[in-house]
Order: sequence, then C-alpha cells, then structure tokens
Amino acid sequence: MILDRFKFRNWKKNEPSNLLEYFFSPTTTNLRLVNFFFQKIMRVNAEVPFMVHYTSQVSKTVFLGKGVAQFFANSGNCYIQGINKVYIGDHTLLHPGIKIISANHEKNDLKKHDKTTAPIIIGKNCWIGANCVILPGVELGDNVIVAAGAVVSKSFPGDCIIGGVPAKVIGKMNSIHKSISSIKYRILIMKNFVLIGAAGYIAPRHMKAIKDTGNHLIAALDVNDSVGIIDSYFPEADFFTEFERLDRHIDKLRREQDGHAADYISICSPNYLHDAHIRFALRSNADAICEKPIVLNHWNIDALQAIEKDTGKKVHTILQLRLHPSIIALKQEVDAAPTGTKFDVDLTYITSRGKWYFHSWKGDEKKSGGVSTNIGVHFFDMLHFVFGKVVDNKLHYRDEFKAAGYLEYEKARVRWFLSVDVEDVPEAAQKEGKRTFRSLTMNGRSIEFSDGFTDLHTRVYENILNGQGFSLEENRVAIEIVGGIRSQSPKGLTGDYHPFLKK
Repeated sequence: MILDRFKFRNWKKNEPSNLLEYFFSPTTTNLRLVNFFFQKIMRVNAEVPFMVHYTSQVSKTVFLGKGVAQFFANSGNCYIQGINKVYIGDHTLLHPGIKIISANHEKNDLKKHDKTTAPIIIGKNCWIGANCVILPGVELGDNVIVAAGAVVSKSFPGDCIIGGVPAKVIGKMNSIHKSISSIKYRILIMKNFVLIGAAGYIAPRHMKAIKDTGNHLIAALDVNDSVGIIDSYFPEADFFTEFERLDRHIDKLRREQDGHAADYISICSPNYLHDAHIRFALRSNADAICEKPIVLNHWNIDALQAIEKDTGKKVHTILQLRLHPSIIALKQEVDAAPTGTKFDVDLTYITSRGKWYFHSWKGDEKKSGGVSTNIGVHFFDMLHFVFGKVVDNKLHYRDEFKAAGYLEYEKARVRWFLSVDVEDVPEAAQKEGKRTFRSLTMNGRSIEFSDGFTDLHTRVYENILNGQGFSLEENRVAIEIVGGIRSQSPKGLTGDYHPFLKK
C-alpha cells in the first residue's frame, strides 16, 4: 500500500507529549513562552501534544513523520485541516503561512465538508515554502520543493521543484539536491538571493548559478538600469537603482518573518564597494557571496571576520579557478613532485580594454586596486593554491595599462605579466583578430585552462549551499600579494623579469 513506505505516526499517540519535550522544542525562548501561554493556558490547539505557533491552527487527524513536529513551533499563520487525513513524511520542512486543506465544503450544503476525497500525502524530505496552499487529494513524492506562494491542486512525482498558480514543474532535483536531502535535517531548500551589481559583466554568471542550483532571486540592485538580462533568469525579481531603497526593502522582508527574507546577498559591485556591501549583507542577517577581490586591503578581512562572529553569518567568495579541472590536475602534479622541487612558471594575461575602461571606476587605482588587482587577483590566488606560501614579491613595472613582476612561492618561481593594452597581444594573435591572450607555462610546458569556465560559478554556489564554500581567510594571501604590489616602487628590468617587458 502506498502509505506503508511512510511509516507515519499519529500525532495524537506517538509524538512527544511530556511538558519537558514540549517546552524545549527548537525555537527561541520568547516564542516558546508565547506559544505556551496560548496553547496551555488559553487552550488554542490544546489537543495537540507538541508545540504549535500561537498564530497557527492544526486540526483533526494529521499524521507526522520523524522530525516534522518541531517546525510547527516556528512557522506561524499555518492552517492544517485534516478532515480527510494529512500525511507528512519524515524530515519535511514546513514554513510560515502554509495552508494544507484536505476537505472542501459540499456544494449543496456549505456547512458540511466533503469527506469522500482522498487524503493529502506529502513525501519525505520535502520543502513546503511560505504561503503555499495544498488542496484536497494531492500527493507529493519524496524530495519535492514547493516554491513560496504556490497553489498545489494536483499530484506531482518525487525529485522535482514546483511553483506557480496553479503549481507546475519548474525544475528537477539534481545530484547536489539529492545528496543533501538524504542527510537528516539537511535537505536543500529554495533560498532567497539578492544581487548587488546586476548590470556588471560577471552578474549573469551569478544569476545562472542561482537558477541552476534551484534558488530564487528576490531583488537586484544597480545604479544603471540596463539589466534586461534579468528577464532571462528571474523576471519577477524586484529591481532598485538606489541602495537606500534596497536597504529598506530587505529590512522590511527580514522583519516580516514570513519566509521571504534574504538568505544570501551576492555582490558583483565595483571592487571598492565590496567591503561595505559585505557588511550590509551580514547585518541584514544574510550570508554574503562576493566576487574577487573580496576586499582591497588585507586588514579589511580581519574586520569582516569580527562581524561574521558578531552576526553568526558567513562571507563566501568566488575562487573558481580552484575548481577548474586543469588547475586541480596541475596541483596534483606539483604535490606529487619530490620534496624541494621548484618549478619555473610564466603567467601572461592580456585582456584589452577600450577607452571606456579608464573613464570608469576600473581605471581608478583607488577604486579598483589597479591592473594587478582588477584582472590578476584570481591568478595570484590560483598560484598560491597550486604552489603554496609566498616567499618573495617583487614589482618590475607598473603603469595604468599593465604591471609585471616576480613572485616566489614554496614550490615555484613565477614571472607574471598583466595588461589591458591591445598592443601587448602577440602579433600572431593580433593578425587573427584576437584582443585577448592567456598563457601559463611550467618548465616550458604550456598549461591549457582556457576552456571549462562556463559552469564554475555554479560549482562554487553548489559548494556554498553544501557548507563547503571558500572562506574569508582563504582570500588573505592573494589580497596580501596585490597589496604588496601596490605599495612597491617598480624596480625596472632587473633580476628575473617577464620576457614581455622586452617588447
């Protein structure tokens, strides 16, 4: 029989009912006291042996699987009507404002309910978003995510994401969803994201990552309104061109406590604003996901770590080259080399920019950190990831268009050259019409990593959602490197300098 796989327990018999377990259910102390007053003194939901939020109503014949009862204490404005029975599977999460209605009224006598409808069956490890309505006779399979505000009037199989009015399939559960949902209390839920810097070059990769991981963009900000790309991913997202209005909006959602608050704030704004926007995210009770460079100065990392500790929220960053298959293979090769081996490495990256670049914040070293920071920080992090600690940092040349120097790591001697000047692109590449050139060689051998970037942001987001994102501290070495480059005076063509400086 279909119900056998659930192993449900009737809340009237098998859920904990002693006062100790009731009073120490997982919710805040103030809310426990309010719930206790209404349920035990005022007798609202008095028959229910587990804690129920004082604004919710749970009625007849509701069957709960393991770990479900605890969510009734936190989720307000819920209505669970079990006239025709409601079965909720193990570790399913219920959120504020949901309505589960097992029986309609009879057409000919609105004072009576139709008791002939099949029961509502919700599988295991499901996520029922805020303000959802589930109507009589619906059956949901295991691992189903129901988006906030959906009206579910028909049944759906397992391993899908549904949403809308009426609800329809809007996505499928991928491997990362399933692996997490198999662990007790760790099903992947549809998180609410905010994006700052929506008109920037890199922002679409963040939109794609949010969508690919089955999450929702609730709001976006950019001082420029050329953000039509949002329509390709989240056309219903709120949009703001003024930070103050976004601030008020996010604060309002947080205070309403109805499941619409921001869980993550993704930051693609100009480099000099990263620190302020990360602080905004943490103080808005959201985790921050920030593009490179995470900050311009290493002492900002210390301050942000203190705010992480104060707020209990995390800062994650996009160090996607650490996930590139070619870079991982290179690290494995270096790690397998005999102790004391030091590799000779040349890094060359030229990405030509037009005149606009120097009129934007990117051309202002105080705002971008200069060429070495703006286009080089992720390469310096990659070199640290592969070759270990920094031993020496020398600057040979720097102007507004390019920079070059020498870095010595535990396992490598690196000559590096970075430029936004098309004249630095090798002649052969220019003849082919190319305006970009990227090269990484180790002991004279070319390391190819031009391809494979398409889904790296999605990979980073998956890791963050799985609790394995890159932390603030993992950025420190690269930020110290670029800070050291900015603080030095160029030494000229002395020592072991990059061959492109001879041009």
